[in-house]
Amino acid sequence: MKLTQAQLGEIFGVGLNAVSRWERGEAWPDAEGAIDLALKYLELDKALKETTDELFSQTPEAEIAKRNLQLEEEGAQRKKEMQEWIKQREGDPDSADEVNEMKALLATL
Repeated sequence: MKLTQAQLGEIFGVGLNAVSRWERGEAWPDAEGAIDLALKYLELDKALKETTDELFSQTPEAEIAKRNLQLEEEGAQRKKEMQEWIKQREGDPDSADEVNEMKALLATL
């Protein structure tokens, strides 16, 4: 990320000339100013990292992985529902064929 001296000065609350003198090694901020600069730099660094992380988390690969996880969770839920259905009807002679079909289907998942 490239910033002009004016933009950097605005972020750190100093003038363009101050940034220019710092870059040339002609002047330095006072101790209190240096602490403020360090804290502002850390805030800026954190904000940039969070923005970068957010951008990378929105890649197509991340979206695909997220959708795959959702599908896996949905599939696991459906299996539980099928197992519960089998439990409820097992032992009922009128449902024996349906139960066997459901068990066969469940075995393929």
